[in-house]
Amino acid sequence: MAFRDSARSVAAAFGAALLLAAPAGAADEGAFRAVAVVSTLSGTGEAGFADGKDAAFLMPTGVAYDSDGRLYVSDGAAQRIRRVELDGTVRTIAGGGALDASGLWVRGGYADGRGTAARFDRPAGIAVGADGTVYVADTLNHCVRAIDAAGEVTTYAGSPSAPGHADGPRASARFEEPTGLALDRAGNLYVADYSGIRVIDPAGTVTTLPALADRPYAVAVYDGPRGVTVFAGGLHGIVAREPGHPPSDDRAFPRDGIGEGERAHDTSAEEPVGEPAFLAAVDENTVAYTELRTDTVRELEVISGQTALLAGVRTESSSGDTGGYADGPGPGARFFAPLGIARAPDGGLVVADGGNRRIRRLSPVDRVDPWGALEAAFPGVEEHPDPREYRVAYVGNSYVYFVTDWPTSIEGLLQRKLDDDPAFAATGKHAKVVPVVKLADAEIRGFAAMCEQTRFYDLVVLNLNLGNVIATFENEHRAADLRSPAWAAELTATLRDVERGLRAQHIGFVVVVHPVPVALAPAEAAWYPIAKAFAAPYAMEPDVDDMRTLEDAVARAGVPTVDMLPAFRAAERAANHVPLFGTADYHFTAYARALVADELAARLHALAPWSVSPRP
Repeated sequence: MAFRDSARSVAAAFGAALLLAAPAGAADEGAFRAVAVVSTLSGTGEAGFADGKDAAFLMPTGVAYDSDGRLYVSDGAAQRIRRVELDGTVRTIAGGGALDASGLWVRGGYADGRGTAARFDRPAGIAVGADGTVYVADTLNHCVRAIDAAGEVTTYAGSPSAPGHADGPRASARFEEPTGLALDRAGNLYVADYSGIRVIDPAGTVTTLPALADRPYAVAVYDGPRGVTVFAGGLHGIVAREPGHPPSDDRAFPRDGIGEGERAHDTSAEEPVGEPAFLAAVDENTVAYTELRTDTVRELEVISGQTALLAGVRTESSSGDTGGYADGPGPGARFFAPLGIARAPDGGLVVADGGNRRIRRLSPVDRVDPWGALEAAFPGVEEHPDPREYRVAYVGNSYVYFVTDWPTSIEGLLQRKLDDDPAFAATGKHAKVVPVVKLADAEIRGFAAMCEQTRFYDLVVLNLNLGNVIATFENEHRAADLRSPAWAAELTATLRDVERGLRAQHIGFVVVVHPVPVALAPAEAAWYPIAKAFAAPYAMEPDVDDMRTLEDAVARAGVPTVDMLPAFRAAERAANHVPLFGTADYHFTAYARALVADELAARLHALAPWSVSPRP
């Protein structure tokens, strides 16, 4: 995909991988609108392993649906595999053993065989193949077991007497405490076993996915149109790998208390992901997970890094734990040691609530992703657009979307500020601001030309910085000669041409120009010389000459402009200043985004572009 390749080529200049989701408009509720209603699907809460409608569990650990909608449960403390039928009846299909003196545990063992004659030792992850075969991660037996339709249990891969890490034919392969399982549509079985993410293909060959997560214990896959996205949960948090991409492109999100390292990304000013236990893929960019630190069920969107609390109460640490048992809307629901999680046939989630000895159900949620169309040729276009909308395209490179959620994005803030402006409100319209990623001169010109032809947008705002210059003028070594006069003259010409064409169609045009960190202050980019992660032409000295050249090029174009450098400098010189850029990320902080939105809203109030002739 040429657009993504172009974005990745610019990534080195910004110290971040530009993995794009994309926008179509947006709702003020945020990147997720998630209100799940929690109910109890099975389990009385009593300790035991009684079957039937009023079933008991000891510690349900893993859950998975088959193609008929029946739910399979690994009961890790009871050493049993259970099945919840469509009418709610629970049946034990494999495993057995008596309670120990505590009444809360069954001693583990190992034996193949039919039904209750088989033995497991803390079964965990579970997955069901297209043919009905049930696969179980038999953790303390260091192997993967298989259960056929007749209830016959066999050892599918690994050996209880020889733990370790060895790839090859499944009969001779070795595993170390496998915990998580997942299947893709081709029948590849993914196994998270402390030594890595392993894959058992349909032919029975075991391989290891290279460098995916650190000591992983959870895995989920989303098998979509672009291929298989793999999510892994391990010692250092959650990692996502896109289909066909190398480990260097992984999206890594740290758990609480773990340093980020060079390949870990932050989570849009949210708390770290906490202590993820089990994972369920929602789509190619979203994974739901159970979080043991706070007894909650959450989602992580791996493009923006935003997390959403689906059920339970987020607390800063286990000292504020609000775990317990309660059904109801997400914020009022309570879990105790939630473990396995799976997508339900209706699009909701099911959770093995281990401490409550119950199976819980989360209703489907309405997900709103304002970044849902960044790669579209013409973002924001709906089949039946609202004629009362005043549509603003906010165009630029990764500064328009990266590491933000909608409520704190420039676009989200600007949309609210316009709607709150009395002069704008007098028009009877409401604002719709759409993020549009266009990196270089040619892309900006092309988008402006489409705006002229469609007249869909009322206003185009161009967010401009030296990154656009790099994207336009970089050579094969990705090092732009910023001091050449050619780029400044071409940029001036581009802005004049774009403004002239848009004005002819009664479309407003405003340029927001701002510095990158090294053009402002050394502390704003302090991480890069330490990590050796930033290349020429930038050094640590403030790059004021390049920024001045950029400002001059914009000024010569004579277009309406918002120059953020004065406001940023004033903020930087304050005695107790707030960071404008992430010191380990080249993009805006929430504070800087708010400054940009404030300055732009004030400029638009003065310009009143909505007073021009209405859209034909």
